[in-house]
Amino acid sequence: MSLSQVFAQSYFPLLAPEMMASDSASHSSLRIFNEEIPENLSFSWQNKSLLVAPLLESTAYGELSESEFPYNINAGFGLFCSPIKKLNITASLLGGVLDFPTYIANQYDTSAYFPGTTNLLQSTDHSSLLSPTIDISYQISDVFSVHTGNSKVFLGEGYRSLFLSDQGANAPHLSLKMDLGKVQYLYRLQAEQQDYTGFGQKKYSAFHYLSWNFLKRWNISLFEAVTWQNADSIRPRGMEWTYLNPVLFFRPAEFAIGSPDNMLVGGGISYRFGKKTTVYTQVLLDEFFIDEWKNWIKHSLHPNDTTVPYGAWVNKQAFQLGIKSFDIAGLEGLSAIGEFNFVRPYTYSHVNPLNSYSHNNQPLAHPFGANFFEVLLRFDYQNDKWHFISHSFFKRTGYDTPVSHYGQNILLSTFDSPRGNNIPVAYYGNVVGQGIPVRVLHNSIEVRYKLYLSENPVWLRVGTTLRSENIQDVKNSYLSIFLGILLNMQGKEYLQR
Repeated sequence: MSLSQVFAQSYFPLLAPEMMASDSASHSSLRIFNEEIPENLSFSWQNKSLLVAPLLESTAYGELSESEFPYNINAGFGLFCSPIKKLNITASLLGGVLDFPTYIANQYDTSAYFPGTTNLLQSTDHSSLLSPTIDISYQISDVFSVHTGNSKVFLGEGYRSLFLSDQGANAPHLSLKMDLGKVQYLYRLQAEQQDYTGFGQKKYSAFHYLSWNFLKRWNISLFEAVTWQNADSIRPRGMEWTYLNPVLFFRPAEFAIGSPDNMLVGGGISYRFGKKTTVYTQVLLDEFFIDEWKNWIKHSLHPNDTTVPYGAWVNKQAFQLGIKSFDIAGLEGLSAIGEFNFVRPYTYSHVNPLNSYSHNNQPLAHPFGANFFEVLLRFDYQNDKWHFISHSFFKRTGYDTPVSHYGQNILLSTFDSPRGNNIPVAYYGNVVGQGIPVRVLHNSIEVRYKLYLSENPVWLRVGTTLRSENIQDVKNSYLSIFLGILLNMQGKEYLQR
């Protein structure tokens, strides 16, 4: 594992050949770092390992369309050590001054948090940031390992995940992983918070994820999650002991305590063509009513029949379909991924806003929230010295207003009648993209060149971003050129939003 992978802020690049190997023991949809000893150790002796490395990400942007010049300077250090056999510790501390392109600033002006972090934004032109990450893993046996710390995990084969993504903030967690070769299983319990009444209120989530290579080229994954608040109107809840059983299905347990929490279930299937191409899909069910699905099918077949009710808000689901490949056309290092994501209005939200599927006011899954569809295409070409990146996506969504709730903002209370803290939603007639119509076309191209500074990889980067946003037929365009330097880091993916 390279230094930039050890201290990565995200689990990309996911297209590396080792993550798409066709042997039956590979589980590329369950991405947990800190499971391998990295290269270029500073010290190694009798199963003891130590690595200390400087970290730097500095980028300056010239926004030609806005006549502004934001810049980021993010620096710190990373530590990897294995003081005893089977115990790995990875930690990093980054701090700096951050400014960001206009399209990112516009998205987060009303949020208390910088994207992908746990830190409050400052009310100045340039925001200060302190970002700690730590992961501790211990291999209990050949089958079981335990993980704890303040970090992220990514569940899925794609660039985005509809289950659990690395696009949000780090969270304190305790995880148990089981590896039986063809079957891998993860139980994760994490602490979260949400600014709902002006200060951070505690909440928790628990996750089950099963990955099964049931045939040589096929993989099936199963997912479930539950989110609950630290205290409700009846009692302080804290850690809900019902959910601490790592092998118990959450839904019966949640039903037994009165169904107060936010339950999600899902599954995925992937198929590998040869050794270089994978087709994958994810399906997530927040709520599912078969009669309402039948009505939707009837409406699709007979759209002019006004007697068929359709678009019930209680049908909250998300879908993903994608394909990824590497060494395209026999060119080693050339990778591509194409992906379609579709999330119905109100998915991930809850009648109690504290139970929304979020952490630090940011979605735990796809960063766009809900009520959207997205088409994404990315190409990477990398060799020993150069890395070329082309990243494009189109997004169609519908924004909420201060007096309406169309289902994009998952932090809002969702119910179809007044409850004192909500904007009632329409029971029928809900479609993806409802609300203030928004269309976004984003294109970025980047070139990186690698140098070495005392065995530390240094990437010099230059690129351009062209972005078009059409909000309620008002078009805004952003054109920027950026230059930067990466030392033992990969670069943040939140700019691809």
